[in-house]
Amino acid sequence: MHEELLEFAQTPVQALHSPLLTRQQLRLSVKRLDLLDHHISGNKWYKLKHNLAAAKAQNLTTVISFGGAYSNHIHALACAGSKLGLRTVGVIRGERIEPLNPTLADAERWGMELVFISREQYRHKRQPECLHWLQQRFGKSYIIPEGGANALAIEGCGDITRELACQLPDYDIAVVACGTAGTLAGMVAGAESGRQLLGIAVLKAHQSLLEDINRWLQGRQNLPEWQLLDGFHCGGYAKVDGELVVFCDQFERQFGITLEPIYSGKMFKALFALIEQGYFPPGSHIVAVHTGGLQGLRGMKPRLDKLRYLAQQADQC
Repeated sequence: MHEELLEFAQTPVQALHSPLLTRQQLRLSVKRLDLLDHHISGNKWYKLKHNLAAAKAQNLTTVISFGGAYSNHIHALACAGSKLGLRTVGVIRGERIEPLNPTLADAERWGMELVFISREQYRHKRQPECLHWLQQRFGKSYIIPEGGANALAIEGCGDITRELACQLPDYDIAVVACGTAGTLAGMVAGAESGRQLLGIAVLKAHQSLLEDINRWLQGRQNLPEWQLLDGFHCGGYAKVDGELVVFCDQFERQFGITLEPIYSGKMFKALFALIEQGYFPPGSHIVAVHTGGLQGLRGMKPRLDKLRYLAQQADQC
């Protein structure tokens, strides 16, 4: 499935420099997936592209998927669907709250029909009864799982490491944030043996993520070494504290790269903690994959401002 439905330029790689990196004798580069597109940014397009091609190939004009109120996946799907002339439906966890947050307002403006279901119903979204109900309500449709993670997404995310091999032939280790871990699995599948892949779990689901990755990679040969690290999730998915917010602010001032605290912020914070601890062998060339998601910052501003204020007050005590 290699039909190109939308064309995007290859995202750049940016080298970072700091006294810490020099002291630890490391090279660090960032794969800037956040620069892919203003709306369809980051790893979400890699997960979507083969799925949308499959929907087109099957002559299905409706695409349904699932997400929370700030879902980057829902946001990207709505925009891509609008550009491709596809009807999109977003099944959203929780009740509709007016006014809609910027993520959902964008999605609705791009023509996505939003269907809000209770958190209890959302827990059963993978069950045949729920999927049958959606097909009955919206007609024969192409259904993509939450976060876009399925076999076609794994194939698409393999392009990330295939691109890296061309852009940085000498890289040793690639690091990425993991929510569903579909991006990590795809990067492992697309990487050459001899590389190392490191995932940073951003939620409390380490064991289930490992099971999913192993299932997606089952039967593949000559895979590179990979690991999924736990303990950097700040208490769970979408959990954010003042220390993390301050880190993201300092990172942007130092390197000129904006982070969001749900995925990229946790990943970079974990990466720099590991560098401080001497985790990586001297001489390594590390590539951190910035998976985008910056659109979500708009709805988080009041919360982040409060955390910044509390962190500042704590520093003054």
